[in-house]
Amino acid sequence: MVDYGVKKGDYRNVSDYDEKRYIGPANEYKKRVTSNACRELIDILQGKRILDVGCETGRGLTDFVETAKLTVGADTSQDMSIVSAEKVQGRTGVGLVRSYAQSLPFPSDTLMSLYR
Repeated sequence: MVDYGVKKGDYRNVSDYDEKRYIGPANEYKKRVTSNACRELIDILQGKRILDVGCETGRGLTDFVETAKLTVGADTSQDMSIVSAEKVQGRTGVGLVRSYAQSLPFPSDTLMSLYR
């Protein structure tokens, strides 16, 4: 597990994580390809409930929150979750949980309904 934080002196610093990790032509291309692949797999977002496991700083959440009925982001890092919350602040139909993928805080039947 990587220990992310607000005042880390390297890539683990969440305050400039996106800028250091995702800026530049190659990374912008990867984000575009990933976003397009997700949209193709999910198809129409309207009315769907999306669970983004390992949402990090919420870059993916912002792709989904505008259109999906409900968007939930899950990440183990409290600091990453704070940055995610700032990105979706004031928007409705979005939530964040701090959790490992193996122990999400939802009943199993709820998770199945998220995919429908």
